[in-house]
Amino acid sequence: MLVPKKNNAPTFAEYAQGWWEWDTCEYLKKRRKRSKITKSYADLAKWNVEKLLLPFFGQMRMDQITKNDVEAFLDSEQKKGYKNTTINGHFGTLKTMMIEAVDQGVIARNPIEKMEKLINDRKKIRIITPEEFKKLFVGDWQKVWEDDRLAYTANMLAAVTGMRANEIVGLKGCYVYDDHIYLCMQFDQYGYRPTKTKDEHNIPVPSAVIDVLKELKKTNGDGFLFSTDGGAKPIDRHTLYRKFHKALTNIGISET
Repeated sequence: MLVPKKNNAPTFAEYAQGWWEWDTCEYLKKRRKRSKITKSYADLAKWNVEKLLLPFFGQMRMDQITKNDVEAFLDSEQKKGYKNTTINGHFGTLKTMMIEAVDQGVIARNPIEKMEKLINDRKKIRIITPEEFKKLFVGDWQKVWEDDRLAYTANMLAAVTGMRANEIVGLKGCYVYDDHIYLCMQFDQYGYRPTKTKDEHNIPVPSAVIDVLKELKKTNGDGFLFSTDGGAKPIDRHTLYRKFHKALTNIGISET
């Protein structure tokens, strides 16, 4: 991060150098002393800077970026087809950098300090009905899930526990007990690591689901339960999403 000499503010591109680098960014070093943040958060912010913020603000001097400039950026994002909730993430990265610029003396004031996020346009999540649940998980599951036992079991576990997809694929046989599972880890593009919330706790699981998990454990042992290579590596979470949407289609539920 570049701190300029007095009355010589850098461009946004100059200021953004080194930002969001996990091992070297001074802002991240400061944040990590005080709160638990993940490399995935830093990588997403870095992507926002490189792909979105730099093309728009790169050549602007930091002390000349105005609220109107940022409003124009938000408008351009909407024209590209981004949802408001996604744009708010991009805006959040910029706002963080502007706040730090004031703290470091790069600019005298933050022009977007009081600027609000766009209205939330996230689609309302529809909860499946009890009848739909029965069709998915109790009826002829082989037909609905096209005889994919891993996808069926993983999605059923998600349905009865509320576990995230990364937590599901990261579940190992050694954490399955007679009436509960111990949740402490997840698996994603960064490997096998603590869950998003960093919480560790027991989750009660119906005996019928435990029985199915133990069947998988016979194949994969104490390794990853949802695996096709004996527990060494889990299946991809995106596979679970695709299989779930296909199963919904198979029982007559469309994405619209």
